[in-house]
Amino acid sequence: MRSLSVEWNGDFIEKADLCKIAIDNQVGKGTVTTYEMVPGLTAYVYNATFFRDIEFIRTEQNSSVLYFVYCAEGYMYHRFDDTSEYERLPEMRSMIASSGDEGSNLFKFPKDVALQFSILVVRRIYDRKPYKGGASFLENTLSRLKDFINHDKNTKHTGAIDLRIGRFVSILIKNKRTDAVGRLLAQAAILNVLAAQLDHYKENKNNDDAPLREAELNKIVALNNYISKNLGRKLTVAELSSESGLNAKKLQDGFK
Repeated sequence: MRSLSVEWNGDFIEKADLCKIAIDNQVGKGTVTTYEMVPGLTAYVYNATFFRDIEFIRTEQNSSVLYFVYCAEGYMYHRFDDTSEYERLPEMRSMIASSGDEGSNLFKFPKDVALQFSILVVRRIYDRKPYKGGASFLENTLSRLKDFINHDKNTKHTGAIDLRIGRFVSILIKNKRTDAVGRLLAQAAILNVLAAQLDHYKENKNNDDAPLREAELNKIVALNNYISKNLGRKLTVAELSSESGLNAKKLQDGFK
């Protein structure tokens, strides 16, 4: 983070297990915050607009890494190093990605797009045997995530819309405090994001017949923005259906 702040010419704040970069220049405007929960679990929280495309390459060497990504606002791109085409992660969608040994994950953040998203990185710790005496409850729990890893190939799961995850990510993004209370709020939100994404994955991993197509999911995202702008009045299902072009059953599937 420190070297990144130098590259972006941003202000750098470091407090124990928290780092923050604030930028307001030709690179972009906003903040990037990291929280080091325990060895093996790091959260990156982006609340920024970049004025040029930003690309990160993360190469995993002899280690297993899981990325839990949720895009609350805007969109971003991801690909593995064995493919040339990026896949877009839209607003209100989550992704769990794991590259094989020695593989790379590439992330691209588009310019001139207001971005709010979180990336939780779980690494190393779950490649060991479960901890015994002296380890925290969280460390023991993380050590059991090895079932999500395939060392031989790249794997990715992109989930449907899940507002539960979005609510917890929103807490992370809005949290400006760096005192004890702020850190507790952030830690609780990070664990809730991780749990909600794992729960969402387990609920949907065997569902080959998705209730909503991609175009319909995009309509749900647009409708969510419409609802946010009209919180002061009562909205009927008929109005929401007319606004989105989706029937009541599709609306229920989209907002469950």
